[in-house]
Amino acid sequence: MVYRDQETNHCPGCGRSHWYIGRLSAECAFCGTALPLENAALVAGGQTIRTVRRYRFAEAA
Repeated sequence: MVYRDQETNHCPGCGRSHWYIGRLSAECAFCGTALPLENAALVAGGQTIRTVRRYRFAEAA
């Protein structure tokens, strides 16, 4: 289940159709059920993936 723009979206929790729309998800105004946005990957560049490089230290002989 995802929140789709340009459509009437009914909450799977309570059946109402009032939403707070964020960047990545929509939250039901009545019961707080959250749904991801259908186009969330296109909004604000999508999810941020962080890469951490860990360097090996030379073993002391």
